[in-house]
Amino acid sequence: MKSINNSRGKKYILDYEKLQTGDIILQSGKSITSYAIRCFTLSRFSHAMIMLTDRAIIHANNDVNVYINDLRFLLVDKKTDLEVLRIDTNLSKKEKQDIEEFLRSKVGTKYSTNEAFKVSPIFYKTRNIENKKQFCSRLVSQAYNHIGYKIVKNTDFNSPKNIKNTILEELNDISNMVREATEKEINFARNSSNIVDEQGKSLKEFIDEVGKLFKKDFNNEYDIIEFIINNNSADKPISEFLKENKYFNGYLSYINTFSDFLYLDKFKIYIQKIPNLQIQLKENSYYLKKEIERINQNLITTQKNIKTHGLEFFKLKEDGYKNMISVYLLQLSNYLKAINEDSVTKKEYQKFIASFKQFDIKPYNLKANGF
Repeated sequence: MKSINNSRGKKYILDYEKLQTGDIILQSGKSITSYAIRCFTLSRFSHAMIMLTDRAIIHANNDVNVYINDLRFLLVDKKTDLEVLRIDTNLSKKEKQDIEEFLRSKVGTKYSTNEAFKVSPIFYKTRNIENKKQFCSRLVSQAYNHIGYKIVKNTDFNSPKNIKNTILEELNDISNMVREATEKEINFARNSSNIVDEQGKSLKEFIDEVGKLFKKDFNNEYDIIEFIINNNSADKPISEFLKENKYFNGYLSYINTFSDFLYLDKFKIYIQKIPNLQIQLKENSYYLKKEIERINQNLITTQKNIKTHGLEFFKLKEDGYKNMISVYLLQLSNYLKAINEDSVTKKEYQKFIASFKQFDIKPYNLKANGF
């Protein structure tokens, strides 16, 4: 998804407010690798991604494996560099939930350049369909296959070109999904820290390091969890890695990166520069609440694992999730202090924050924690 460059002139961005869970995004990249893929497959497109929810997309690339990223960082030079495909009848609510669950389960899964090249028919005899690794178009086609849609002839070995030329008649391109980026959007993409991208790289590093330690080819975090459950002696050394890894201590990076939103005095100064402040605050509050809810589901799953297996690994993950929720609650509470009217929505958010007290999770106390 590396499309941001420092050249002047117009930039284009996906109109993410129009996107739906399950939308397929095809991209014509500008890197040497992207150029090679386009030449190799004789296609306009070199990369395939899929929409999760709100502004989040998921895709596989060689730098970060399978990871979730923020659409606001996806800027391109030409309108034709991006295309969106969607099922004509739209996915049902159940299908959207199932495809999102499937895709999130693949986060951190290793990328395989070798498997990606086997898309070509000349490598037919060397294909290994039991390989668990991913590449961009495999991830997309397998996700759709999971919910009952066969969009390409070979779900395991296909290219962005195959997805564009789909065998599913109901899957078609959607017009008016790419627009010119505003100056504000361009500045955000160029100058903001992409913490989601950093977390993806940290997870890749964690999986690789644990694999080296035990001389095993762990494909994703779930492989490591299964290994720890079946080999309790591995819990302590893996937990030591976990303590130092940025992915599971993401709240610390978040505090350092987004201090303007977390320190109330800084926040009051920061919001003076924001046009359409009230609209922006309400929009950001909505997205933040959704993210807190998602992390809370991960927390619940982790707490179930603690009850079943114990293990320090799960207890550390529990602490990480609680801290991240706590930091987000602090940010949300700052938003609410800046929202003018005493609206029903504002009261609902206040009730939402208060609901976490029963789990001993409160808005993060920066001073008490040494910040």
